Amino acid sequence: MKLTKMKKVALLLLLIISGLTSINAQSHLPEKYGIVLGGGIGIPIIDSYDNSEYENWNRPGYLLSAEARLHFTENVACGFKYDYIRSNKGDNKMHVNFIAPEIVLRYNFDDSKKGVYFSIAPGYMDYEQKLYISGSRYGQNYQKGYFAIDFGLGYEFNMSRNVNGIFKLNFLTADWGVNPNGRLFNPDPDYDDGENHNWFKNDITFINLGFALQFGK
Repeated sequence: MKLTKMKKVALLLLLIISGLTSINAQSHLPEKYGIVLGGGIGIPIIDSYDNSEYENWNRPGYLLSAEARLHFTENVACGFKYDYIRSNKGDNKMHVNFIAPEIVLRYNFDDSKKGVYFSIAPGYMDYEQKLYISGSRYGQNYQKGYFAIDFGLGYEFNMSRNVNGIFKLNFLTADWGVNPNGRLFNPDPDYDDGENHNWFKNDITFINLGFALQFGK
């Protein structure tokens, strides 16, 4: 009787150890595909003109992000990414939508349970901001599309089977000559009132810090 119980206990322990070993063997960073969902903080750096009557409020906002990656090898992946950034101060509100194809180059270590990567994503950024003159009820709604590029650095680590964590640092910039200076409105081309109506230069950059979960295999 005791021998039989001991055999059952030994068999149970063997199955548990075998299962843990199997799970551990399969726990690694994605090598086929990955779905990344995350959030964080977006810090804007916008070079505005001093002559603007509107508040220059380069204030941090929250960031939501999503990515879909298809791995050609364990070190190279391509896919798409989407970022949404929003911040506000009182009635002033800013919305940024960015979508782009993406290339990811990753270096794995610790038996592919950890990795660091560099990514680049050239795409389209839609910038929208509603601004009010300080101390006034009157405001302007500014919206414009820009060509932008996102540069990313990240640290990935395995959390459990098919689930990984990512600490992310991204630089989203539209600081390119192809982008015209932002204007709150266009004055009559046949009339020059002698004022500079430009609101900000084409220097639009966001530093995005965040954390994400990656689901894949």
